[in-house]
Amino acid sequence: TNEGFDDDMTIRNIMKSVYRVLQPSRPFIFFSQSSPEFILRRTLGKSMMCREGMWKDVSVVNLVDYNMLMYKFVKISDEERSELDNDKENDRKKTVVISPKKYKRKAG
Repeated sequence: TNEGFDDDMTIRNIMKSVYRVLQPSRPFIFFSQSSPEFILRRTLGKSMMCREGMWKDVSVVNLVDYNMLMYKFVKISDEERSELDNDKENDRKKTVVISPKKYKRKAG
């Protein structure tokens, strides 16, 4: 449906806005109960690849006690982007590995 497409575009526009104002090497973190397969497809696109030259790290942490997932995107620095630009062997795309870590709150 068109509604799903509009939602995807809204989420990608939010990510572009965050990227524009975020300082290099700084993280953007948000929380969701939605699965990584759903959220990452909406934030990064169907290919599940980091946007070329935008994010140097994307990670997902499962906060078991809260039934919540934490998503962390780290903006690439100018130096790291230069390295990517100079490396002609590199296709400049980084595969996102989804392996949520489980953290439980310690009693006490």
